Amino acid sequence: SAEKPDYSSNRFGATLGGPLKIPHLFDAGKNTFFFFNMSGTRAKTPYQVFSHVPTVDERNGVFAQTVIDPTTGQPFPDNTITNISAAAAKLLNYIPPPNLSGPQNYRFSSAAETNNTNIALRVMHSFGQAQANARTRIGPGGMFGRNNLNFGLNYSSGSSDQLRPFPNLGGTAHSKGLNANLGYTVSHGHWTNNFRASFNRSLTDAKNLYAGILDIASQIGIGGVSQNPADWGLPSISFSNLQGLNDVVPSSRRDDTLQFTDTIIVRHGNHNVRFGGDYRHMTTTLRNNPNPNGSFTFTGFATGNAFADFLLGYAQQTSIQYSNNTYHFAADGYDFFVNDDWHVRGNLTIQAGVTNTSARTPRRTTNWSTSTRRPDSLPRRQCNPDRPDHGMACSLPR
Repeated sequence: SAEKPDYSSNRFGATLGGPLKIPHLFDAGKNTFFFFNMSGTRAKTPYQVFSHVPTVDERNGVFAQTVIDPTTGQPFPDNTITNISAAAAKLLNYIPPPNLSGPQNYRFSSAAETNNTNIALRVMHSFGQAQANARTRIGPGGMFGRNNLNFGLNYSSGSSDQLRPFPNLGGTAHSKGLNANLGYTVSHGHWTNNFRASFNRSLTDAKNLYAGILDIASQIGIGGVSQNPADWGLPSISFSNLQGLNDVVPSSRRDDTLQFTDTIIVRHGNHNVRFGGDYRHMTTTLRNNPNPNGSFTFTGFATGNAFADFLLGYAQQTSIQYSNNTYHFAADGYDFFVNDDWHVRGNLTIQAGVTNTSARTPRRTTNWSTSTRRPDSLPRRQCNPDRPDHGMACSLPR
C-alpha cells in the first residue's frame, strides 16, 4: 500500500463534583460529596515499513539463478519449479507481491490506532461531630475526631493496533483495569481506626486478525498445531534473505487482588502509636502460547535458494510450543506492623517500629501440560530419524 501514514491525537475529559444531590429527586445531605472524572485519548501513529519480498517470477517458480532439484541433485530445467507445494501456494496469499523496484521492493504504510479511556468515581460521607479536645493532626483516614465512609471506583480501558510489515498480518492488544475500594474511619477519644477493603483486576489480551475466526492451519494442511480457536493464526515463516511471516501471537492474562487493611492509631501523651496489618489474596489466570501454529525456517539448504525451498516445502528447521490448558495461580500475603512516634520535645521526635511481611509462594491450581512436539510441515518435509519425535526442532539432511 502506498497510502500516506496518518497522524492524529485527540484528548477529552470532564470533571464533576459536589454535594450528592439531584434537585427534586434525591438529596443525601450536606455531609455527602461525590467526585467524577472521565478522560481519554484517541490517537493514530504513522507506520511505514520497507521489505524485501519475492518477485513475481519467483512467486511463479521462475528463478534467475540455478536452483537444484533436491530429489535428483540436478538443476531444474530453465531454473523453473513446476511442482509448487499446495501449502506454499496457499501461504503465498499472505505474502504480498512487490509494489516497488529495487532491493526493498515492498512498502507498507498505515496508521496504528491507540485508544485509552479512564473513569474515576469517589463518594464520601462524613458523620459525627469533631471532638473539642481532639488534635487536628491528619491521619490516613482523615482528621481525628470525625468519622467518615468513602467509596472509590476506577476503571480504565485501552487498545492499540499491533501492525506488521504485511497488511494481512497484525492484530490488536487490549487492556482493562478495575479498582474498587471502601474505607471507613471511626474515632473515639484518643484512638482512631481506619479500615480499608479493595479489589483490583487487570485484564490484558492480544489477538491477531484470525484468532477465533479462521483456522488457517487446517486450510493450509499443517497438522500437529493447537486446535484451540483462540490460538488460530498464521505459522511463523522465516527466510534467510526475505521478509517472512511473523504474526501476533494470541495471549490473555487476568490478575486479581483482594486486600483488607486495618490500622489503629492511639494517642497517649507524647506518643502516637500505630499498629495494624493487611491481608492480600492474589490470583492469576494465564493463557500464553509462544508458538501455537508452528514455525518454519527456510535457508536454501535443499535447492540453494531459501524461497525455492519454501515453494517445495523443504524446511530446514521447524518447532512448536503450546498448551491446551489455561493456567490458574493463587497466593496469599500478610503484613503486620507497630510504629511509635515519640515527641520528646519540640525539636526532637523519635520513631521506632517493627514490620513483619509474609508472602506465600504462588500455588498452581491447574495441571501443567505443554506440547513441544514439532508441527506437521509443508509437503515433502523429511526429518532426521535420529531425532526424538518430541524434539523442539527438526533439521533436514541434504
